[in-house]
Amino acid sequence: MKPQFMHPLYSHTIQPLLRVLAVCTFCLSVIPAYSQLSGVLPAYTEQTGYGTDIIYFYSTSSNIELTAQHPSGTVASFVWEQYSGSVWNVVKSETATQSSVNPSGEGCYRVTVNDGATSQIFQCWVMVPSIADVSLTVVDSNCFNLSLLANFTTTPLTYVNPADGTSYQISYTPTFRWNNSKDVIEVTQTPTVLLDAPYADDTYTVTVSTRLLNTSVTSAEVPVSAKAVKAVVAFTNDKAKAGNELHTETEGSAPMKLSFFGEPDGTDERSKGKIDNYTWMFGEAGKDFIANPTFVFQEGGIFPVTLMVENNLGCSNTSEITSIVVKEAFVEVPNFFTPNGDGHNDQFKVAYRSLKTFEMTIVNRWGREVYFSTHANEGWDGKIGGQKASPGVYFYDVVATGYNENESFHEKGFLHLLSGKQ
Repeated sequence: MKPQFMHPLYSHTIQPLLRVLAVCTFCLSVIPAYSQLSGVLPAYTEQTGYGTDIIYFYSTSSNIELTAQHPSGTVASFVWEQYSGSVWNVVKSETATQSSVNPSGEGCYRVTVNDGATSQIFQCWVMVPSIADVSLTVVDSNCFNLSLLANFTTTPLTYVNPADGTSYQISYTPTFRWNNSKDVIEVTQTPTVLLDAPYADDTYTVTVSTRLLNTSVTSAEVPVSAKAVKAVVAFTNDKAKAGNELHTETEGSAPMKLSFFGEPDGTDERSKGKIDNYTWMFGEAGKDFIANPTFVFQEGGIFPVTLMVENNLGCSNTSEITSIVVKEAFVEVPNFFTPNGDGHNDQFKVAYRSLKTFEMTIVNRWGREVYFSTHANEGWDGKIGGQKASPGVYFYDVVATGYNENESFHEKGFLHLLSGKQ
């Protein structure tokens, strides 16, 4: 009858590293002693490369307990041995139904269980993986990239086949988690990483972790000075809005006044980095060299706006092109209005865009002037001398010019002043 197997938590096996004869037929049963490990439990086990022997990984070599038990509860002889070089040294012997031993450290252990009728051997390895001397080195820091290197040492994990002395190396390649002062930046399987250069002074750490027991060690913080800069074109449209002016954020009416912002404000919508010099280029309209200029576009056209920023370290960056569209001059005159106070079409106004000069004269059928204005955003409210004008036909004369050459308008015609709701 085979002794009872009691497996540790989270066990699994790996592929054999080498095909050789197994040293023993049975594997030692190992269970953690909860009262002695103080909550430090093995994460998982692996099968050795030469047979069915199991490797038990612990985070510390203190207070480990290996336990073997006769499956039927029969009293048996338990002889515990530790492998040392080429010999087995007895560490404990007793007669009982169950026997435990506290290993003195890492190594290979076996127990012989003899109940008088059957004698069987169980064998395992105890190992304590570790990571030490973790530090971070700045390999290179320039305008574009930050190159970091993780330095560390790991404990070699080696076991041997007691039958022939063949040694085996357990590979536990670490994982590297790179952090700045705010967040995890990247996780790699190699001890080097290439990151974007920071826009602000920051500190970096690396955490080296092994799959064995989730062991991890974090380096001390390493300061990195900011070198990179980034240019972003941000602006607001400061033009006063008029209901009859054909003007939008993307298709403006001249003169179009915009406030531009190149100075960083800590958000992704603005430039980044420690910037010392600004160069604004507004296409053929001009340039400026301050952080937050105000610019007035007076001519119709499409103006490619870019910003170039640089610092005293020689790092520079140019923004993507932002197209400012100023539409050509335009005038359209309606032919009626209803000044009845309902909030709809209460004034006679032209629809316009990008006008430099403007004059509108309105006369009655006898040629008497009833309204005159030089402001395109204004309109006739249907009153003469403060009194409501009589409904009927009136005549307008509109003369205007735009900001570009050959932009001139002269519109004449009649309009209807209607008293009813239209």
